[in-house]
Amino acid sequence: MKKLILIIALLILASMAWPVLAQTPEATPTDDAPAERVTAAIELTTNPWLWGSFTDPVEQFDIDEPEAYTITFNTDGTLEVVADCKSATGAYTAADDGSLSLEIGPTTMQVCSPESRADEFLTKLSSVSNFFFENGFLYLDTMADGGTFQLASAPESMPAELPRTFGEAWEEVACDTFEVPDTVAALADCGYVTVPEIHSQPDGPTIQVAVVRARSTGENPAPDPLFMEQGGPGGSSIDLFATQALPGLPVMQTLLNSRDLVFVEQRGTLHSLPSMLCPEQTDSQLAELQGLIEENDTTFVKDCAARMQEEGVNLSAFNSIENAADMYAVAETLGYDSFNYYGVSYGTLLGQYVIDQADAHEAQLRSVTIDAVVASDVDFNGRSADTASYALRNLFANCAQNELCNREFPDLENVFLGLVDQLNQEPISMTLTVPAETLEAVPDAPETIDITLTGEDLIDVTFQKLYQAAEGQVLPRHIYETAKNNDYQWIEQALSKALTPSTSARGMYFTMLCARQSSFTNAGEFFGVPYEQFVYRNDDELFFAACDLLQVEQEEPFVLDNTDIPMLILNGTNDPITPLPYGEYVGSKMDTAYVYLFPGSGHGAIPFIPCAAAIMVDFMADPAQAPDSSCLSDIQPVFLGFPTPLAELTLQEMTLDNGLTAVLPSQWAFNPAQQLYMDPNNPTSFDTGAVGLVFRPEESVSDVIATLKDGFEQVASGETYGNYQWTILENSSNPLAVVRAALAEDSETGGTVMVQLAASPDTAEEVFATLMEPILSSISYAPRQKPPEEESTAEPTAGPTGEPTAESTTEPTAEPTVEPTE
Repeated sequence: MKKLILIIALLILASMAWPVLAQTPEATPTDDAPAERVTAAIELTTNPWLWGSFTDPVEQFDIDEPEAYTITFNTDGTLEVVADCKSATGAYTAADDGSLSLEIGPTTMQVCSPESRADEFLTKLSSVSNFFFENGFLYLDTMADGGTFQLASAPESMPAELPRTFGEAWEEVACDTFEVPDTVAALADCGYVTVPEIHSQPDGPTIQVAVVRARSTGENPAPDPLFMEQGGPGGSSIDLFATQALPGLPVMQTLLNSRDLVFVEQRGTLHSLPSMLCPEQTDSQLAELQGLIEENDTTFVKDCAARMQEEGVNLSAFNSIENAADMYAVAETLGYDSFNYYGVSYGTLLGQYVIDQADAHEAQLRSVTIDAVVASDVDFNGRSADTASYALRNLFANCAQNELCNREFPDLENVFLGLVDQLNQEPISMTLTVPAETLEAVPDAPETIDITLTGEDLIDVTFQKLYQAAEGQVLPRHIYETAKNNDYQWIEQALSKALTPSTSARGMYFTMLCARQSSFTNAGEFFGVPYEQFVYRNDDELFFAACDLLQVEQEEPFVLDNTDIPMLILNGTNDPITPLPYGEYVGSKMDTAYVYLFPGSGHGAIPFIPCAAAIMVDFMADPAQAPDSSCLSDIQPVFLGFPTPLAELTLQEMTLDNGLTAVLPSQWAFNPAQQLYMDPNNPTSFDTGAVGLVFRPEESVSDVIATLKDGFEQVASGETYGNYQWTILENSSNPLAVVRAALAEDSETGGTVMVQLAASPDTAEEVFATLMEPILSSISYAPRQKPPEEESTAEPTAGPTGEPTAESTTEPTAEPTVEPTE
C-alpha cells in the first residue's frame, strides 16, 4: 500500500453528559425591603443579564463572578446562555403578565472546575416559570417554589455583540452553511470574503474564502483577534476549530476569553469557493488495495485536476503567497487594525509567508504562534523516515524512563523493530472493512478488502498514531498486543478508517506544495540516521509525479527576510513529521522567538494541552516578553498499561467526598475529564465499565429524571438492592456506551441517590451483570459534616485574590483531528 494513505483519527467526544452534583454553599439570610414588582416582556431584551444570586426556601447564595453566568434574551425569541466554561442556545416565550418559559437547547460539553455552578445554572433555568423586575434587577421564579434567580443588567462595557464594521467584500451566510454547531453560531459571524484570485491583479478574477469569526466571551477582550489556521495543506480550519474544537475543548474557551477567534478557510479548502477536494482519491485507494492499479498511481491527480480546470479553477492561483495575502484581506474586511496568527502543521509554513508580507498590507501582524513547525526550505515529505525515527526514539526513551511503561512494555524499541522485520519477511493476510461513508460515495465499492500486511504497513500506521497525544499514550500497549498476542485489531481498524472519504482538499495540497519546489534548498539533516526499516519513507515519488502532471507556476525561492515579528514556537516530543529541530531552526532566524517542547505531545499542542494555551495567552498579552511557561514543569509523558479485565476486578468499599459510600473496583480511579470512576488505563473506553455516583439533595426521583438527557427509558422500578428501592433507566442512543441510571430516594436526608453505570455496547450485558447489583447493594449516604468554624479576632492580612488554587492540566479525552502534514 502506498505510504501516503491518510489515517484520519475520528473526533470522539466521549463525554456522557450526565448531571453532576453541584456544591451547595452556606445559606446567607437576606432582609431586602419590599418593592414594586413590574413585568414587561420587552424589557427582557434590554441587556444581557448577569446571575447575581439565588434564593430558595432553604438557602440563599451569591455568585462570586456574575459575568461568568449570563443569559441574553434576543428579540426573535431565541436566547443565549453562558454558564462558566459552557454555553448554550435556546428559545423563550414571555408575556406581560410575567409568565416565562425557557427551552435550553444544545450545550457545550466542557468539564468546568469543581467549584463551577454551570450545570446548576443550566438545570435551574430549565424550570423557570415567571419573571419580574424589582429595584432594577430581573428575577426569575422557578416552578413549584424551587427558588428565584436575581440577575443584574450587564454594564455597558459588556455588550451582547461587538459592533460590526465589515467591509464590502463580506457576504454573510447562516453558520449552518459551514456545519457550525448552534452553540458556536450563537456567538459567531459566518460568511465569505471575496478576494482576488491573484492579489497583484486586484481587478482580475476573484474567489471566496469562508470565514467564521467567534466573538470573545471575555469581559474585556483584547482588540486584536487570533487567526487560527489548520494544516495539510488542504485541511479545513472551520471544521477543526469552529466545528470540533471550540464546542468541545476547554482550552479553546481559554483563548476565546482573551480575544475574538477568526477561522479562515484557506483558499481551495472544504468550505471555500472553489473547493479543491479530490473525491477521485477514494476510488484510487480502493482500486490500489484490490490490486487493480499500481502503487502510487497518479491517475486520480490527473482526473481531479482536469475536472477542476473544466470548472474554471486556475491551479496556479492556489499557492502560499496568495494564501497568506488572504489573511490580511480578511482582517481588513472584518475591520481589525491588527491581528495575531496561529498555525499548526502546514499552517506554520503559511505563518512564515504571513510574516513575510507583514509590511505590505494595512492590517498589522502583531504576533505569530507556530505549532508543529514546517521549515520553509526543507522538503519535509522527503525526510519523513528521519522525523519518524526521531519521534519514535523519543517515545521509546520516555517509555524506558516511565515506571509503568518500562515494567509492562520492556525493551520496546527492539520489540517494535523485531515485529517490523518479522512482518516484512512473513507478511500476514488481513481483511479491511470499508466504511459506510465510502460505500455511499462509491456504490460499487466492496464491503471488505483482503490485503497483505507488511512491516512497512505497520510503520505507516504507527507513524499516523504518533500524531495524536492520546494515541501515543496507548501505542506501547498496541505494539505489545501485536508482538505477544498476534492482536492486529488496532492496525485493521486504522487502515479501515483510512478508507473514509477525506474532507481534506487534495488538489490544494498538491498545488500549494508543488508551487514551491524551488524553495527546497536545505537537505534537512537535523535528525541523525533513521532506522534502516524506515528508509523507504523518504521516497517522495507520488509527490513529484503529481507535480509533473499539474505543472503549476513556480514561486520564487522563499526566504524569510522579515525577522522582527515576535514568534512563539510549540513542539511535541512525539511529532513524527515536524519535530523539535525544525522549530528550533525556524526560531534561530527570528529576532524574538520562544521555543517550548511538550513531553508526550504529538503533532500540535493547541488545542489539546491547557498549558500550551496558557503560554499562548500570556505570549499574546505581551509578545515582547517571554511568556510564563512554569506549567511545563508539571507535564510528564503519560503511558497506559493493560486495563484490568472485567473478571479480575476486585471490589472495595470507598467513601466519596459527596457523602456516598459504595464498593467500587480497587483498580479504578476517578477520571476528572469524564467525571467518572473507571480504569485509568482505558480513559476513553467503557469496555470494562465506568461509574458515576452523586447525591441530589432536595430532589425526588421524578425531579432527577426530568434533568436526564433525552434517550433514557425506564427498564425497572421498585428493585430492592441494599438500603434502597431503585428505579432504573437505560440509554443506548450513544454509540460509545450504553448507560444505566439507577435512582433511589433517601427518606432520612431528603434527596436522591443517582448511580450511573456506562459500558461499551459490546460489553454492556456482561458489565451490568457483574457490577450493577454489588454496587447498588453497597450504597449508603451520610451528609458530610463541616468542621466547626473557629472565631478569630485577628484582622485579615489581605483580601481574597479570586485566583484558583491550582490549574487543571488534564488533557481532553478526545482530540480533534489536526490534518497530517505529509
